[in-house]
Amino acid sequence: MLARVCGSMRIGIAERREAPRRRPLTARDARFAVVCTVVLTLLAHAYRFLNAGFGLDAMLIAEQVDIETQIALGRFMQPLYWLVRGYITAPPVVGLFATAFLTGAVLLVLAMTGIRSRPGIALTCGVLAVNETLCVSYASYLPWVDVYMLSLLLCAAAVYVQTRFRRGFLLSPLLYCMALGLYQSYLQAAATLVMLMLLARALSGERPGALFVEGLGHAGAMLAGLLLYALVYPLAISLYGTTVSGEYNTVAEVGHYALSSIPGLLKKTYLGPLRYFFAPEDATFLPPAVNVLLAVLALGALVCLIRRLPPASKGLILLILALLPFGMNFVTFISKGIVHMLMNYAYFFFYVLCVMLAERVGEAVPVRPAVLRAATPALLAGVLGVSILTANTLYMKRDLELQSTLSVMTRVLDLLEEEESYVPGETPVVLLNYLTASKVAMIRPGFEDISEFQGMRSTYADAYDRSHAWYLQTLLGYRVNLVRWEVSMDYTKDPITQDIPAFPDPDCVQIIDGIAFVRLK
Repeated sequence: MLARVCGSMRIGIAERREAPRRRPLTARDARFAVVCTVVLTLLAHAYRFLNAGFGLDAMLIAEQVDIETQIALGRFMQPLYWLVRGYITAPPVVGLFATAFLTGAVLLVLAMTGIRSRPGIALTCGVLAVNETLCVSYASYLPWVDVYMLSLLLCAAAVYVQTRFRRGFLLSPLLYCMALGLYQSYLQAAATLVMLMLLARALSGERPGALFVEGLGHAGAMLAGLLLYALVYPLAISLYGTTVSGEYNTVAEVGHYALSSIPGLLKKTYLGPLRYFFAPEDATFLPPAVNVLLAVLALGALVCLIRRLPPASKGLILLILALLPFGMNFVTFISKGIVHMLMNYAYFFFYVLCVMLAERVGEAVPVRPAVLRAATPALLAGVLGVSILTANTLYMKRDLELQSTLSVMTRVLDLLEEEESYVPGETPVVLLNYLTASKVAMIRPGFEDISEFQGMRSTYADAYDRSHAWYLQTLLGYRVNLVRWEVSMDYTKDPITQDIPAFPDPDCVQIIDGIAFVRLK
């Protein structure tokens, strides 16, 4: 079948070299893309926009208390953005801004990848608006989702201005620097977009030598953006009066590599996207067989499209595809192997690649039967359907977690207030461990599968030590003089606390030397 399909092409080498670029994105295309992005976003995320459902890191709904942390992590642009959006995490506001930024990024992706058919536009909008990274972000990291999407928009804009304007290379490093100051991981989305754009243009017959030089120019602009960020960040640190954090997921250790670690980091970086799609180590929204089938269809389409291209074009296309996994994931190398679902948004450009190839082969080759021609769109429609259902399940679980936390913490506070010497807001309080690790925690029946997703294992909203204060003070508005979580962790091993029984034992609250200890585990 594949041989017949490829053999049916009647395009000579000379004719192929002169193939024009695909038509520009029209206003009608743009309107359709906007509608698709908004509708699919609402289908997947409206539940999150219209409910509290705060949990995990999203418990931090008053972001002015976290400005110093974000700057210390290298995200010095976030406080400037919050001056515009506001410091309180109001879900509808975050959803509105995030959707607007994502829509702008989607339009730029469509403009540069040459996807023009209505099914292709709809599917591209869908896979960029509804994917595991974005769903997990909304479920567990809502205060920063619009920040992530603004970073994505700035990265896409940097690629676009350098591609479409003669002196765009002067502006693109500044855009990259701003994107890095919001959230660093979306730089690899820019690298992936560059690769897909060059691939699309190589398939259209543009000169491979010129495309290769242009690709080097984009790499240089990204490097210039990184250097500009390295210059600006120390100034921001000095201006804000803070220091670089040495904690997890920080920029403090970037650049200090042991030579012996580099081969392992390169391997981990390159294999990351391949493992995620085809041999996942953790639970994902989709079974790997779906991604394998999509990859096979994309490969078949690619064989058909490049068969009559000149050798240099074939070489460039194969080089781009070989580098694509690394481009999708190079922040893992920069961060010395840190892997987190928040960093994986660029992975889902794999589906954009599938859309792009399926659309082009459908135009160039009279594929029959129709089921073969529709295989990739049908599979991707199924991917979107599963992702929409899973997203709403994630948000429902977060909603239930918040209700459960209210029930349990109300009982804990009752026990605390029954202590005669306890004075609300004055007596120091130490919470030993946290509810998710306690004997009252459980896996919710019916939610076992999604409990395996990153950040979704918790039974309760305050999933770790540091989120106790966020929950009690910001959500409940309860005056409590909580001892800092770093000190609380030391008390968990202190001999004076070892005999305190765990909640729900009535004696789980004890006041010792003027400090109220509450053992949750």
